[in-house]
Amino acid sequence: MLQLLQEIAARSSEWVELRYHVRRSKRISVRNGRLEESSTLRLAGVGVRALVDGVFGFSSTTDLSEEGIARAVSEAQGAARTSASAKREKIARL
Repeated sequence: MLQLLQEIAARSSEWVELRYHVRRSKRISVRNGRLEESSTLRLAGVGVRALVDGVFGFSSTTDLSEEGIARAVSEAQGAARTSASAKREKIARL
């Protein structure tokens, strides 16, 4: 996953930050000493922060394919571009 995120970030002409997150949880339900339910849940996704024209845009996805992550990057950049026209104070650079 790290290599994929680095490759996608390197393709961007704008500054982008990609954060991969995984959350695992386990649920066990017991009644009167008997197991009623046992389940494991795993949620994963990528958060994107993009800086375009001095404004941040954000997006996230649970689609961990190359196309899904690239689409989230594009959405974050689009959000930043849309906000840039209305923003008075802009971030000079990171």
